[in-house]
Amino acid sequence: MFRDTDKKTWPTEINENTTTIIILNAIEEYIGGEALDTEMEPNNPKTIQALKDMEALINVLWRRYGRNGKWGELAAALEQRLLAKKEYLANFNRFNNSERKESKIS
Repeated sequence: MFRDTDKKTWPTEINENTTTIIILNAIEEYIGGEALDTEMEPNNPKTIQALKDMEALINVLWRRYGRNGKWGELAAALEQRLLAKKEYLANFNRFNNSERKESKIS
């Protein structure tokens, strides 16, 4: 994808930000897969478990950061992703609840 296998160096496209995004995407895919993507719903047990697993990983990364000063950036980025997913689910619930209320009124 990014690398010319005939060269001995990595191209400039691979930098810290790109690396963090690649790692975040890999973690999400490994932990949740479809449960954190196309099947993400508030009442989906797989989604709920995947979010709990993400929280557990974030806690481990923060503890590791406290001990040796490493993984803090990844922990913060993963925590931002987790918060975004929780906000999405909260908005999903609000939207569904408002739809139900409107259908009862009609």
